[in-house]
Amino acid sequence: MSQIQQFVFHLVPNQLHGNVLYPLNSLWKIAPEIAENLAKKYAGRESIQKRYIPPLDCLWNDVLMFCPVPPDRLMQIFRDAGYDLEPKRWLKIAIARLELQNTAIYFSKNRAYGDHSVDDSDFARLDQVDFASLTQVPDALRAHIQSARSENRQPFMFVGVPHVLYKGELLLDEIEIVEF
Repeated sequence: MSQIQQFVFHLVPNQLHGNVLYPLNSLWKIAPEIAENLAKKYAGRESIQKRYIPPLDCLWNDVLMFCPVPPDRLMQIFRDAGYDLEPKRWLKIAIARLELQNTAIYFSKNRAYGDHSVDDSDFARLDQVDFASLTQVPDALRAHIQSARSENRQPFMFVGVPHVLYKGELLLDEIEIVEF
């Protein structure tokens, strides 16, 4: 990775347990009411929660998920497609705060709507990819938004967007919050 300051982003959760960002499986143990609320986003896609992440030797719910695409770019794509989105608050996290050995990339490949399958080639260690290439809005997201609009359904925000996966918890001290 280059020496340029690089960031990942995470929507500010409506509910936090202290000043730490926890993976969902950890939250089930320490704050089950928060975990139950967060798990609702997987309704109809429950199998995703049991995905195995080979580079980190853990499950999907054992990691924190970050977006490498700056949120101003991401939100603008939805607004350009006619979605009237309220500004959202995002945690802006220097990638240097993440332990490299606990960080991987999930390449959200363009699959048919409702296909949540994955294979080992969908994952890579962070140090095996050009991080700058992950910061662009992918064409798959643009296509997903257009398809959702034409079918009058709500699009998912991160379809086709690579996910930065972090196995661990993250202390939120000195983390900048941005709004877009």
